[in-house]
Amino acid sequence: MTRQRAYGEDTPFGKWMRDHKDLESIEFSLYVTDVDFTIHRYCYPIDGLGQREVHLLMHLEVKTRGGLPEGYQLETQYLLHQLLCQKRRLKRCWGRPPIGVWHFGNFAVSLVGDAPRSATDMVTWARFNDAGGLETTTIPASTLVQLIKFDRRPDTLQPLRLSRHHKTRRLVESVPQPLGFVLERLVTKRS
Repeated sequence: MTRQRAYGEDTPFGKWMRDHKDLESIEFSLYVTDVDFTIHRYCYPIDGLGQREVHLLMHLEVKTRGGLPEGYQLETQYLLHQLLCQKRRLKRCWGRPPIGVWHFGNFAVSLVGDAPRSATDMVTWARFNDAGGLETTTIPASTLVQLIKFDRRPDTLQPLRLSRHHKTRRLVESVPQPLGFVLERLVTKRS
């Protein structure tokens, strides 16, 4: 961990790692990078089958002064992107039932300065292609807000839809009859 930071300051723990002789990067083939932001949104979409809870996640690397991830950081982030980019049902804390989680993977945003100053400021959104390279798109800060809120998909920049595809649910419906008795009817709902 001998290389000094290019911008900004280390956290106390980061400085400890960087200065620790037993964590020397070249000798131990060790590369350490931080995760700038993990963005997590709780959603409760309603469709033809009813309401459900879905969690949306992504990691966001923020680069200032027009930078983008490169070298070992790019490779590390691409490996993590491939591991994380998936939809799964996952266990939860405190004994709650499993939940549907959609992790979009790793993305980067490159800023001209330290932060956008208005909704019209332009930023560069970077996403991985299949070869591990970054594809960049220049977008206004207002679109960046939509990406962070998951109003848009971070991988395609298109509006995010959370409707279930080809799911069915069978229900037993009680149907009162004119003579006062009730018949049960099997109803199939499709989304």
